[in-house]
Amino acid sequence: MNQSHGLLRKSLISVLILLVAVTFLGMDPSYAAAKKPAKLKVSSSVKMTTAYTKKLNVKVTPSNSSKVTFKSSNPSIVSVSKSGKMTGKKLGTAKITVKTAKKTKSGKYLTKKVKVTVGICDTTKASEVKAYASDSSAKTVLVDARTADSYSGWALGSDKVGGHLKNAVSFSAQWLTVPYTTDTNEKHIPASENQTREDLLNRELKSNGMTKSKSYIIYDTNGKDAKTVAKYLINKKGFRSVCVYNAKKEFATASTKTESYKNYNLYVPAEVVKNISDHVVKGTALNDQAKTIVGDNNIVILDAAYASTGKYTKDGYNMDAPIDWSQEAYAKGHVPGAYPISTDDFEPEEPTDRSTSTSYRLRHTANGDIDDAKLIELAEKAGVTKDSCVIVTGFSSTLATSRIAVILKYLGVNNIHIMSEQKKGWEAKGYDLETGVNTPKQVSFGADKALNPDVIDTTAEFEKGLKRSDFQGVDMRTDAEWNGLASGYGYHDLAGRIAGTVHSPSGIGWNSSIVNYENPDFSMRTPAEIEALWKATGVDPSKHLSFFCGSGWRVSEVVWDAWVMGYTNTSIYSDGWQVWSNSGNDYIDKNGNTVHYDSATKTVVASK
Repeated sequence: MNQSHGLLRKSLISVLILLVAVTFLGMDPSYAAAKKPAKLKVSSSVKMTTAYTKKLNVKVTPSNSSKVTFKSSNPSIVSVSKSGKMTGKKLGTAKITVKTAKKTKSGKYLTKKVKVTVGICDTTKASEVKAYASDSSAKTVLVDARTADSYSGWALGSDKVGGHLKNAVSFSAQWLTVPYTTDTNEKHIPASENQTREDLLNRELKSNGMTKSKSYIIYDTNGKDAKTVAKYLINKKGFRSVCVYNAKKEFATASTKTESYKNYNLYVPAEVVKNISDHVVKGTALNDQAKTIVGDNNIVILDAAYASTGKYTKDGYNMDAPIDWSQEAYAKGHVPGAYPISTDDFEPEEPTDRSTSTSYRLRHTANGDIDDAKLIELAEKAGVTKDSCVIVTGFSSTLATSRIAVILKYLGVNNIHIMSEQKKGWEAKGYDLETGVNTPKQVSFGADKALNPDVIDTTAEFEKGLKRSDFQGVDMRTDAEWNGLASGYGYHDLAGRIAGTVHSPSGIGWNSSIVNYENPDFSMRTPAEIEALWKATGVDPSKHLSFFCGSGWRVSEVVWDAWVMGYTNTSIYSDGWQVWSNSGNDYIDKNGNTVHYDSATKTVVASK
């Protein structure tokens, strides 16, 4: 009996072991040698974004008959792991080949090709944008892809509110599309500056803290700009966590809270200038945006141009690239209704003998040899009164427009504005130019002296200011000029720096560079970026800032930007380095010695 039970127990155990073995061996792929794959099923096409990964769902019949492998036709667009997890790298399409590891009964491998389209993440919700605008995380970045004008405060197009959402940084789609090349359209930019579009874009990415490791929501109001920026960041810079959002609804709502530059309307976008131009030329009605700056004032549109020679031939310029910055450029095309105005008329003539001219070396008034009465006369000839609404345009140089604007501000024209972006912005909007010449009607300015004298510091005022603790002289010249290695001007031979000033260069390489203050489309960089530049170079905006360069040109644009930002306790030392050094004042030369120019001997001598 016991023996029978023992045999039965052994039999049951044997059966149980056999069942377990069969079960487990059936689940083991290695045991499936007898099982051949017969069918492979997977989606023929898949859509995904770079912002999120996605797994391919593959089914092999019979179940567990074979593992599968994955291979991408273009890993730079989409990569795939051994488990079938796809990662979008760039925008575009690629094919993922799915293949069984084992052959079918007929001796063939089963394969399927999956078309994978990597697109831009466009499913962002308003709540997500709101979260980005309110959080302080360094890992999330809200990006405004509209123009710098919209970002600064202008309500353009269908927008009812201007400015930008809180925490948003500016990276405009226009920077990617506007004509920009140092080889053709920008031949006046010398190799010493050598800032390509990509150089400036990289600078903006760095200054905004935009890196591949962060997550981005890029917004616009036209459904296009954000995608343009997203495509650039993904395809060119390798960013992945990038989504777009059309904020048309938010900016069409007047109650939406935004942030703007304090005096953003000192720069006027091409869209608004176009409306004002049409009003002047065609008599069309002013829109609400134009009305905010025009008011009841007489409108005067000026086209500012530099030089009457048409090409550079002096040191510091690209001598192999003559350009037309003369009044001929005005005749070829300008904003309709604009009057020509040449900076030559507002500047003293350069001396024939640049090294010995006494008259040039002694020019030390606020505007060189030209007194206020002469400046007022020139304004009158241009049709400008102290009560005019003046829009300064110009397709040759941002320096020329700001130079004229600052001089007119100095004289007493308070309602004065500069067209932002210059020719780049006008052409980017597709607006037509007017040819021929418009002749202004001479008027009475309405004052016989400068009404805003504090805009421009004389040499005496600047020298006195340097002795005050609440005053700071800011040298905007290049490194070479500051270090005394170059004067910066072919007609000026004294090189060095003024003791007691701080060095905050406006540009790189040549004496007209303003690249540190401009975006690729010539628009103004953001206040945050400019303030960061000031901080890095020791500029203290809590003090009165008197900006200077060689002769007042570069600093005219810088002080205008400062006013836009709300820093009105600022001025320019227009005479600048040239007059300071020419007048016999002490300065520090390239060797660190304190010297001055001796007019009697016409040499530079050591100071006591």
